[in-house]
Amino acid sequence: MTGSRAEKWVFGTSSALVFLFLYLPLGVIVLYAFNKSTINSWPFPGFSTRWFDKLVHDSAVKDAAWLSIRIALFSTVLALLLGTAMAFAFARFRFFGRELVNFAVTLPRSSCSRVPTCRRRR
Repeated sequence: MTGSRAEKWVFGTSSALVFLFLYLPLGVIVLYAFNKSTINSWPFPGFSTRWFDKLVHDSAVKDAAWLSIRIALFSTVLALLLGTAMAFAFARFRFFGRELVNFAVTLPRSSCSRVPTCRRRR
């Protein structure tokens, strides 16, 4: 990165503030997961893993987690099969609408370059 020392300092400081803004609430939620009390207050009266014990023994949570895993596996297999088939078709065959389908498939990946927050560094 080129720039003056002040620009680098401002960029680093603002990046750190954004990082804290995004991840500090997640850290607080993790701390609350270990809270011994049912009332959220500071400082904590103590730490406990009671909530995790309830989580492990709740069948509704287990069913929801298993459903999420099955959906993820199904989505992965479907995307793998469709992506491989489309890549094979684009590489081997010429057909009507090929460019339009190729454009529609690659559009989500290429639109990232138009969104400033997801640009890759070069």
